[in-house]
Amino acid sequence: MESHVASSSIKLLSSLEYGSSKVAPYILGRNSVSFHPSGASVYGGTNGSKVCRFEISASTGAMLDMRSLCVSGTVFNLGSNPIQFLSPSLSGCLSSARVVIAGVEASSCDHIGRTEHVLSLLQSDDDRRADFNAGFGLKEAASTDIHGQFKTQPIIAGGSRNATWKPRSLGVLQCDSYLPLSMISGNLILEMTFLDDPKAGLNTTSGLGSTYNVSDLTCHVDVLSLDPSFLTNLSQHLFAGNSLQLQYENTQTSFYSILSANSQIAHARSASRLNQVMLSFGKADIADSAEKSQVDLIYPTGNSLKARLTIGEKRMPATEDLQGAAMFYRTLMSAIGYRAPAISRADFEKKSFIASFDLESAAKVQHSGVSTLNSPLNVFLEGLFTSADTAPPTQMYLQTTSDVLMEVSKRGVLISV
Repeated sequence: MESHVASSSIKLLSSLEYGSSKVAPYILGRNSVSFHPSGASVYGGTNGSKVCRFEISASTGAMLDMRSLCVSGTVFNLGSNPIQFLSPSLSGCLSSARVVIAGVEASSCDHIGRTEHVLSLLQSDDDRRADFNAGFGLKEAASTDIHGQFKTQPIIAGGSRNATWKPRSLGVLQCDSYLPLSMISGNLILEMTFLDDPKAGLNTTSGLGSTYNVSDLTCHVDVLSLDPSFLTNLSQHLFAGNSLQLQYENTQTSFYSILSANSQIAHARSASRLNQVMLSFGKADIADSAEKSQVDLIYPTGNSLKARLTIGEKRMPATEDLQGAAMFYRTLMSAIGYRAPAISRADFEKKSFIASFDLESAAKVQHSGVSTLNSPLNVFLEGLFTSADTAPPTQMYLQTTSDVLMEVSKRGVLISV
């Protein structure tokens, strides 16, 4: 024990620290501002416009806190039956979204309804419940409901529901650094594209409707006012030919058709630092049901799935393929920091299955992923389904997370991926 004590490092207790507190006198204030879309006032559904654009200009403030950005809107049920969304928030109405800064695309995501559903499942049980409560509302739980099962509150016939959406799939909106919008020769634009088929995001079981539109869309974000001398120093830094660097992670989802139980898929999209790969499987939407590809992450009954990745000569896992529901669940927990996602084991083996591969050498350390610039990513699947399966998966969604570096200089914005 004495040897152990002698070799330990000495730490000063916080109660014995009498130094000055941390202050930020250069920040003069924070305000929440709101923006309305240019163009139409009714979006999505059966009769609304398909593309919604919000333009955030530099006149709103010196710095933009992108992590605070969220979108609110009101969904109106135009039919004679209740409607029930499958996703917790307004992402269930969308097919894609992107963020453009000074004319340069900083983040974009296709199949955004499914991507947001996956990212919501990876949150804790309480965080996922909060997603529902801030969105369409959480249906009152019954005694038969179990952990990880959440449903949205239906919108009654002729009624409406106000909901918000805070994007997780648009990586630049998760950036810890403030965006110096006043020093960029351009604006920040959030563009959202609504679904062509409104039924794709709805539970269309008998007795439920599918006619709606979205109105009163508003983008909310916090802006910071800074001391003029501090801004002057930043401006001098930029005009001297230097740059400001913002680092974040982008999430992208690609769609592939599955033709057989044993498949090899070559993923053409490259990244200088690929951190994580997640695979999920689906099939075509089934009419008059809640089985829609937006939220159905199927794990076929009786399969003996084996999965691995290769990047050049590198194989992941290094020795044996991933196999077995328990091992897939454990690797998923490892990829999200050894915490339990909001997925029960029963749901994981039925409609919330995710095969995860963590490619970072050091967890949560920037630029420790694997480069796929010269060595493309290949996915190998074996035994995904059996010949006895009457409804095998026909779709694979490959979701990747990669490092991005944004440089702001006097010439504009440069994105390195």
